[in-house]
Amino acid sequence: MKTNLEAVKEIVRQIRLRDLGGIIVLDFIDMEEKKNRQKVFGAVEQELRKDRAPSKALQVSDWSRTVLLPEQVIYAALDAVAALQLQTRFEGWFIEAPEYRRPYAFLRSLIYPLVRQQSHGIRLDLEAHNAVCAEWQAHIADAVAALAADGLTNPDGVRAKQEYLAAKLTPEEAAVWPTTATGALSTSRDALAAAEGHPTLATLAEYVNVSARLANFGYKLQELAVDGVLYPSYQIAGMITGRYGCGKPNLQNQPRDGFKHVYVAPEGCKFVTGDLAQVDDVRRLRQTLLQGRDQRHAASQQLGVSIGRQLSGGIIDGICAMVGK
Repeated sequence: MKTNLEAVKEIVRQIRLRDLGGIIVLDFIDMEEKKNRQKVFGAVEQELRKDRAPSKALQVSDWSRTVLLPEQVIYAALDAVAALQLQTRFEGWFIEAPEYRRPYAFLRSLIYPLVRQQSHGIRLDLEAHNAVCAEWQAHIADAVAALAADGLTNPDGVRAKQEYLAAKLTPEEAAVWPTTATGALSTSRDALAAAEGHPTLATLAEYVNVSARLANFGYKLQELAVDGVLYPSYQIAGMITGRYGCGKPNLQNQPRDGFKHVYVAPEGCKFVTGDLAQVDDVRRLRQTLLQGRDQRHAASQQLGVSIGRQLSGGIIDGICAMVGK
């Protein structure tokens, strides 16, 4: 019983850490006395209640024999059924268009390394990461001082930034600057980040960019690590747009320069980064999927609208211009 009680805390911690869901079977060491089984069962319930996510205690009538209702079996099988139907549909499509089998096989080949990352984790070099965070903090301090000397004492205040923009932008620049729904100059991160090359707004743009990096990939990253290891959660097609997704942490949108060295690859392995949108076969595959879903893609290409934005806007019934990167 003692070993089982010690295991309960670690099991629930791993469930929470890996963001597991669905039906989870816990296989404890057999216990003959009913009171001991009840203690372990109570410990499971107690640990689950600490998590904000809704959960339900294991439905068992006997700790030596798990009982699953027909509805539970059907629920657990839905993923397999959906995957089989999707595979069948793809296979039929590849018979008609065999040239897309290769990019599809390439995408499937990415599943194993993603799952391996998710299960084995990625070690974080704390010393290197602390050095990067300290460098970012120094950049932010320099930018704050420079902005204060230039009249912007509150670079996080929306009104203060709008007044600063109004003073620094020429009439021609202000005319094409993004605006809010009320017509005010936009202080969004995308709008300010685009001003990196501006002669007078470059410092504000740097402040915004580096502050965002520190907020997303600074010390918050260490809080997600368990014993120095990160366990990213991947959704192969779980995003609302049907694309890959990653969280806790988001390894898809890492800072491009001077950061990725903080991750330590397992022995015998290397990290590989790439942009699937730049792989010709994959890009054609996505364009064909878009064409099958929405015939407006041809017009969007002629107008220069991003295929990614067009696809996302169509799926979420939004206006392309309002779809972020």
